[in-house]
Amino acid sequence: MPRGTVQFGYTLRPTSEVTAEVTKAVAAALPGPLKEAAKTAAQLSPYDPESRHEIHNRDSLRTFCKIKDGKLFAGILTTSGRGGWLETGTAKMAARPYIVPALMAHKGAILGALKGLLVGKVERVGRISSVLLRGK
Repeated sequence: MPRGTVQFGYTLRPTSEVTAEVTKAVAAALPGPLKEAAKTAAQLSPYDPESRHEIHNRDSLRTFCKIKDGKLFAGILTTSGRGGWLETGTAKMAARPYIVPALMAHKGAILGALKGLLVGKVERVGRISSVLLRGK
């Protein structure tokens, strides 16, 4: 190490208060971009107007974003009963992904929404952290 250089490392272990603030911010940021991604997924979802199924997969897409026991659960789901098979394929049917490509197409918007809301929380989280570090 060159003279006059100081090197150090640290591990950040967020407190439960910091984790709760970040989780709330993420939960607030996701619904809009997820709804847009679900619209794209509906457009990408395989569709057969002659289908014998009462509900078309593209019409059954829903988004969810909830906090349960301090953990965030968010995503796009289908209630058609066959959406997962379409996404991943089976032994007899090739995969026809539509949810993952939709999420990837909206990755920038999702990350932008997260960044925008988290930036607003940094000051508050920083205040919480500094108070906890000082023990006040």
